[in-house]
Amino acid sequence: MNVVRLSRPAALTARLARHGLTHPVDTEAGYVELFRRLQPVSPEANSYPGSAPRLMHRTTSGVVDSVVADDLRSRRQLVKGRFHGGTVGYVHVDDLPLYAAAYRQPLERFDARQEAALRALTYAGPLSPRQLRHETGLAHRPLMAAVHRLERAFIICEDQTDSAWDRPLHLVDREFPELWAQAPPVAVAQAEVLARLLAAQVFATTAELATGSGLGKRRVASTLAGMEEDRRIEAVAPEDGGEQGWRLAEDDPGAADDPTGLVRVLHRRDPLVRPRLDELLQRFTGREVLQYLLIDNDIHGAACGHWRIKAHDVEDVLISESYVTGWQTAAIKAVRQRYPEPDQHVLACNGEPL
Repeated sequence: MNVVRLSRPAALTARLARHGLTHPVDTEAGYVELFRRLQPVSPEANSYPGSAPRLMHRTTSGVVDSVVADDLRSRRQLVKGRFHGGTVGYVHVDDLPLYAAAYRQPLERFDARQEAALRALTYAGPLSPRQLRHETGLAHRPLMAAVHRLERAFIICEDQTDSAWDRPLHLVDREFPELWAQAPPVAVAQAEVLARLLAAQVFATTAELATGSGLGKRRVASTLAGMEEDRRIEAVAPEDGGEQGWRLAEDDPGAADDPTGLVRVLHRRDPLVRPRLDELLQRFTGREVLQYLLIDNDIHGAACGHWRIKAHDVEDVLISESYVTGWQTAAIKAVRQRYPEPDQHVLACNGEPL
């Protein structure tokens, strides 16, 4: 196996550019292009049901990401589904066949609750969850467990065109009658999902691709082996001796603007954070992370505390030792903007009271 040497700083800088963090988009067309590059895109972690997908810090003041996302989903350009191992996310409607094929978890047989939900939607649908409870006579929790499993099989979908909690539920075959005719084979779809993730990340380890895609470690490993055999990807090793990973064949990070002074507060489902979650959970083990901190060109900190529905304090801002001296002031300022006073406070940095 040939292993290409990779400059980590150049790759990290290119990653930020591809994620739109160093060059925020300023038009709806630019937003759609960026969204399709980073999809599936999730609502912010710990947000309410019906929240729009978020690409935070990636748009200018004239194109507010939550506003444009709401407008696009109201026109059914962004479609809600269950991706990343069954969690809620959105994809562009033109890419739904690809992502449905990659993420579908088929059902070989239906249990009684799933059959009841399907029967009600077939003869009386579309129905909101409240109406579906009335039609089936099932309690909320067992009914929604059945609905969520049917969503993971892409048999039922939610018509989430606004922030309403009581959204209509549809049968996928009625809402998207050409979906499965347009969908590629599963193996082809999953390879394309990994290729798109690699294109956005510039380089990633097998573990990061498994975490970032939610397709499972064994499936990702076997898919990558096939992609390498087809010369679609190539093995890379950072010049600083970091863990070996992958990039698209002959993908050149190229020259990108130096993100000097860049500090961003990112939620746990952010497209930049998601592939690193397993590693980050180990790095900040024993702490309840509210947000992660992008400092300079990588994630070098976290805002910790205890999440509550109501306003809550940040108990500690953790910053990597090598970044404290030059970045503490900017990092604390960024966290305070996310948790503004007087209702919320940032209490400490690396254990030292502020």
